[in-house]
Amino acid sequence: MNISKLDSQEKLIIRLTIVIFPMIIVLVILLSLRFGLNFATGDKETAGSIFSGVGVGALSGIFALVISLTLMVVQMSSQQYTHRIMDIHLKSLIFWAVIVIYSGSIFYNVFMLGWLDLENSSSIPYISIYVEISILLTFLSFIMLIPYFYITMRRLKPETVISKLLANIDEDYLKRVYKEGVASKEDKMLPITEIIEKSISSGDHETARLGIDMIYTCYISWAENAKILKSDGGKTISIFNDENAAEIIIDKKENGKLNIRADVSHYFLKYILSIGREAIIRENENSMKQVLETVGKMGERAIRENLNISARKSVEYTEIIGSKVLKDHDPVTQQMIDSLQGMLRMIIKNEYLFSMDSVPGGDDEKLKEFLKYDFDIDWTENAEIRKSDDGKTISILKDENSAKIIVDEKKEKATLKITDFRTHDLKVKTENGKLIIYKRGDEETLREIFTLYHNTSDELFKLRNYQMLKYMGYSVYEILDSMMTNRCYDIIARTAELLESIALFAVKREIRDLLHQSVHSIYKMGISSAKDKLMWGTPKRTGAERIIDHLLKIEEEALKYKSELQEFDSIINEIEYARRDIEKYGEEEEEEDFSDLWR
Repeated sequence: MNISKLDSQEKLIIRLTIVIFPMIIVLVILLSLRFGLNFATGDKETAGSIFSGVGVGALSGIFALVISLTLMVVQMSSQQYTHRIMDIHLKSLIFWAVIVIYSGSIFYNVFMLGWLDLENSSSIPYISIYVEISILLTFLSFIMLIPYFYITMRRLKPETVISKLLANIDEDYLKRVYKEGVASKEDKMLPITEIIEKSISSGDHETARLGIDMIYTCYISWAENAKILKSDGGKTISIFNDENAAEIIIDKKENGKLNIRADVSHYFLKYILSIGREAIIRENENSMKQVLETVGKMGERAIRENLNISARKSVEYTEIIGSKVLKDHDPVTQQMIDSLQGMLRMIIKNEYLFSMDSVPGGDDEKLKEFLKYDFDIDWTENAEIRKSDDGKTISILKDENSAKIIVDEKKEKATLKITDFRTHDLKVKTENGKLIIYKRGDEETLREIFTLYHNTSDELFKLRNYQMLKYMGYSVYEILDSMMTNRCYDIIARTAELLESIALFAVKREIRDLLHQSVHSIYKMGISSAKDKLMWGTPKRTGAERIIDHLLKIEEEALKYKSELQEFDSIINEIEYARRDIEKYGEEEEEEDFSDLWR
């Protein structure tokens, strides 16, 4: 149950009790005094028995039993998960409401016994009124046990405790974390990870799963909707010394001020890593997979938002966890590969923007989407797009708003300038005489991703885990079309090197299926490069030529083993056909392929 809903129910019960119960007492008194309707006995001895037997004895026994059992259960939960459960229970409104009602009822009956002279009283109606109030208090005491037990049991559930603790991570706390840091005993995330880690240790997979999901949901909530950490009319931007505040996000100008947010990824990532380490120690595959999936999603968001440090941290933590599971946990290894693919796919998606030659024109929507989603500019719809006579400046205009993309003289860099004083550098490449605009991605993140790919493939070869190597190869194959379409030259080159490395290992280990898969992927890249006449590198060469170089290296290695393994003859033939096919695409406009070769 959502903690806010549970709190609302708790408050509603208490408010209804405060409003309705006094009204019932007043109604009973009025009926007794005005109409002589007595709902309780006026007998002196019976009234005394009710005050002492029910109002004091019974309620005292039930109260002691309820409180003792509740505190015992809370103490057990605290020992199993975190001592903060006791704190949460002691701050519960329903807990104190029950104490007040039972104490008040017992005190009322004790007071009646000591104050009321039952033997000498001649006012029977008044005695009946006092008895009626005692009966109503006893009834209320019993009725309150129902919501008390319900809310207490719901509140002791681990997911409710986690939700309650996450609610304590507010704006003021995050400001303090980024500006000053917090001591371990004051860290509000520690008891949450403590619950999850103990759940992993005890085999409570459901609690661990829910806990990780809730941390990620909290992270997304703060990442997408974080409030301004510092604003000074758009004039002052502070980057704090704490490692958690290494990056800031400038959203957009509102009411003459810039919105500035610190990236919260670092704070949440380190705790996700802690949970992952516990999962490794306990060999809990489900939690290891979920941690890697979560780190991957956080990395994808960091890449999308150009948060380079967070993106690199995500890759680093993926390696820390993933490197420990390669030997015995294939499902977790598979998730690590999926997370790497997700981050690489996001880099590819973010890389290519538009062609200067197609704006104004077919790439107008790509330009507008870039401005809208990367810079939160919502005025681009129906905006006018103009291009200078020399083709080096694009202007986007609507009312008093404007943005410009200016290409430098060397045609190597472009600068985006927005009316709210924001600027952003973009990459420029000349392809077939056309100027293509790219994002300036983080080269370090890309390098770390492919380093992890290489390290993982090397380790999998050592472990002879060819099934996971094939899965990695297929994972890369799935995004080939995307990287070729978006002309991600650096990624294409790195992918070809990775596939070549896998193929060379496959030759040495005599793994024909893996070798065939790698050659087929390289072939596909070569055909696409030749068809689109892609060129990259220094000195510039066609993509087809570079891809052929990789095939030739694989063929050279395969020839060394030809005399030992006759089945390599077919592989060498495949490489030859692939090379010739790529060359044909490079020389002729008409498509002529050997696709049947790969069936």
